[in-house]
Amino acid sequence: MKGGFSLLQFIELLRIGGILLLVTPIAGSTEVVKQGKPDTGGCSLLDSQLPGIYLIRDTEWDEPKTIRMILRNNSSCSVTLTITGEQTIVKPGGKISQPPLPVAEDGASVVLRYKVNNVKEPRAFLDYWPYGDTVSSLTLNGGRSIKFLVKAEHLQRGRQIAVSFNYEWEGFSGRPGVEHLVYSPSLL
Repeated sequence: MKGGFSLLQFIELLRIGGILLLVTPIAGSTEVVKQGKPDTGGCSLLDSQLPGIYLIRDTEWDEPKTIRMILRNNSSCSVTLTITGEQTIVKPGGKISQPPLPVAEDGASVVLRYKVNNVKEPRAFLDYWPYGDTVSSLTLNGGRSIKFLVKAEHLQRGRQIAVSFNYEWEGFSGRPGVEHLVYSPSLL
């Protein structure tokens, strides 16, 4: 009886053997740590078919040099964002109001700090903040959305933007070393 392995059996043995060889030295020097559930502050999704925080393009906006984006909070928790200036609400009939900060009204227009990726390094995002150094925080409650303008060039040729936020239960600056980001879809 002649013994032999097929190429697939040999590759499978190498794969299993390689894993065992890699795991064996590590297993003796590591400790198993029981990992708990991530701290979500009791947040839940309002619509389970959508992400907790997401960006979409406002298709009602028709301006060639800017794109209006909508940031939607689809969670039951509030988030804090970095803005400058005041929020602007256009009421039915065209009446404009500027409610006091720090809680955003649903559909408010704000000047929002965001990051934009580098053309040469698409995974490298840089802060875009052309508005001086006056900043404040804005709370966006669960189920609410805000609108903000983005330079059209920041979303062309595969570029994206990212908006940083913190959950309200983390505080304005969040936990040390934690930055939540929501990324725009590729639009153009």
